[in-house]
Amino acid sequence: MSLRSLPAGTTLIVVQPAGTLSVRETVVPLDIPITKFDNAPPADGSEFSIAAVTLNGTTVATVPRPEDFAIAQFTDMSDADKLSAPSYQPFDAGLSLGTVPIANGHDSPRTVSYQERYIDDYGQVSRFGQIYHMPATVHAALAGSGAALTGAARTTGLASFATSAPSPLTLGGMTYVVASTTDLSQRSDILTSATTHYQAQAAMRSFLAANPGQQDAVQVIPAYEVAP
Repeated sequence: MSLRSLPAGTTLIVVQPAGTLSVRETVVPLDIPITKFDNAPPADGSEFSIAAVTLNGTTVATVPRPEDFAIAQFTDMSDADKLSAPSYQPFDAGLSLGTVPIANGHDSPRTVSYQERYIDDYGQVSRFGQIYHMPATVHAALAGSGAALTGAARTTGLASFATSAPSPLTLGGMTYVVASTTDLSQRSDILTSATTHYQAQAAMRSFLAANPGQQDAVQVIPAYEVAP
């Protein structure tokens, strides 16, 4: 792939067609209140966020871009909470644009025909058998294996911008839920789905503020420890 060169002195931000434009910072986590910065109360604000992103004067959709932060550096925590919480947790640190999957266009149906020929004698011309129309599913399976996978027809032109099929395997970070201290069952009335340790703790604190009598009845645990 080649990209057009830009005139000298240009100030445009250039992004490869299949790329993603992101902005991030690692000074302080965004979208959460903080109570300290550099071991002192923050003087210029307690919560920071990116309000909106515009391109050529038009507001565009974005998705948060997380980074790992040591939350104990930004909020007051007890010694017990510091020991139980992960050292680093994901928090919003910026935004990403252009996250909609890019797919190639201008596709046209094509019927592929194969000639079956048989070699009865290597010293003679092969013998014609029949015209074979391979099913599309079989053709796709064969084209996705062996040398055909790296063929120029699959890696150049519009195909170079195509989004490949997603992997059936995903890898994610540790998630947490609010659970009962009695039987480890998930308390979906407090937190509906697994999330980060910080968000689970925040949901539990909010619940206990309204229900102080439940102090010893709930806890935050990793999602894999929830009783079935």
